[in-house]
Amino acid sequence: MEPFEVFVIVVAGGSGLRMQAPVKKQYLPLKGKPVLHHTLQAFGRVEEGRRIVLAVPGEDLEYCRNTLPPLLDTRCELFVISGGEKRLQSVANALAEVKRHCRDSSGTIVLIHDGVRPFVEPGLIRRCLRGAVRKGACVPALSSVDTLKEVDEKGTVVRTVDRKRIFRIQTPQAFRLDLIMKAFDIAAEDGFEGTDDASVAEYAGYGVHVTEGSGRNIKITTGEDMALAEFLLSH
Repeated sequence: MEPFEVFVIVVAGGSGLRMQAPVKKQYLPLKGKPVLHHTLQAFGRVEEGRRIVLAVPGEDLEYCRNTLPPLLDTRCELFVISGGEKRLQSVANALAEVKRHCRDSSGTIVLIHDGVRPFVEPGLIRRCLRGAVRKGACVPALSSVDTLKEVDEKGTVVRTVDRKRIFRIQTPQAFRLDLIMKAFDIAAEDGFEGTDDASVAEYAGYGVHVTEGSGRNIKITTGEDMALAEFLLSH
């Protein structure tokens, strides 16, 4: 990715309420190691993905700083920081941390990833990076295989949506650092809260491009997801 520097931001601030587990979902054991460990290791397998800023709840800082680095590839450089009350604030904190360590914000690409997507593959990571280098912003997407319906508040179908132009968006979402930091500044000034980082870039007027996602790149949210993760790791 020369001449670009690359940093990975991993956001792991979830409470795991839908998991109904005594431990936050990012720390649940998956084959004996925390889910979050597997996510970090996935980036450690890619040369460009080994400088990682991890945003976690403030009360988890000590645990993460003591537990995670010894488990990682020694070539990884991990910065553990405190996130915010909401995801976008956690990302903003992490972007500021990247800015402190990078040489030049216009020559840096950031990959922003969910901490509970442990099966991100090297090919997907590199597709996102290449897209961001060429276009400034690139996200992985999967086309919809199901018929899509718009439904009103009474539960009645309003219309069938053309699924050819509807995509499910995953992470990592890749951006040029100066672009996404400017987008976050604009969003903060206007009080805009997007559902993902790409929506913040879109709100600021930047074009966001898509690359092919992966069916294996699941987000662990429920007990069923955890069972699927165990299966995927075993195969």
